[in-house]
Amino acid sequence: MDRRNFIKGGLLAAAVGVMSGPKAVAREAERQATREQLSKDILNYNSQMQYRPMGRTGVSVSALGFGMLRLPMKNGHVDFDQATPMVHRAIGVSNFQSDRIIDICYTAEIKPMVNQLELHPFYQREDELAILREYGIVPQAWAPFAEGMNGMFTNIVLKNIAEGHGKTVAQIILRWNVQRGVSVIPKSVHQGRMEENIGIWDFELSAEDMRLISTLDLSRPLMLDPRKPSEVHRLFNYLDNPVLTSL
Repeated sequence: MDRRNFIKGGLLAAAVGVMSGPKAVAREAERQATREQLSKDILNYNSQMQYRPMGRTGVSVSALGFGMLRLPMKNGHVDFDQATPMVHRAIGVSNFQSDRIIDICYTAEIKPMVNQLELHPFYQREDELAILREYGIVPQAWAPFAEGMNGMFTNIVLKNIAEGHGKTVAQIILRWNVQRGVSVIPKSVHQGRMEENIGIWDFELSAEDMRLISTLDLSRPLMLDPRKPSEVHRLFNYLDNPVLTSL
């Protein structure tokens, strides 16, 4: 049995558990049908958003088992309770500020496990990170380098810290976020940069390094402000007018 089939078999056994007989078979068939429909929805969404395979590998996000899924709405809000444990192992949200996070945690049966945010040295959001820790939600930086905006890679503070550790500015930024308990997802299709991004586990930033980086905080977004009307319009019309930001 190859690894893929082994994993598939293991997941099937885990889903059925100690149950046996016709009821267990029928329940698993129902789950499988739901998974297949979700896969179709994800592939359709990815197609609409014009997602492409990653780099030269030809491996798509869908093939890896990840995807974007729009959950059903109820009274203008995402209906998290419709995402049943039978189908979803975890739920993530993006750009939810603290008031929305608290609202969800009070009202939804299943709270999100991850909140993807704009998090980088120029927008550090320490107060929001504290709220996420309070509710056991992992913060994730969806653009940890802010596309190099505001002279990110030439900033003298970051360059000095990088030189002191024999690392690049990008590695310092990633390590800084990781030490704050932030998950990072740097995007690259270049092997050299991928290797650079992984090379952050053989050093640690000092308390003074962390303090110096804290002085760079501008306390405002550079890439996305989800509460600004111009930004909402930009996002919904991005495919027709791919402007990076209106800020």
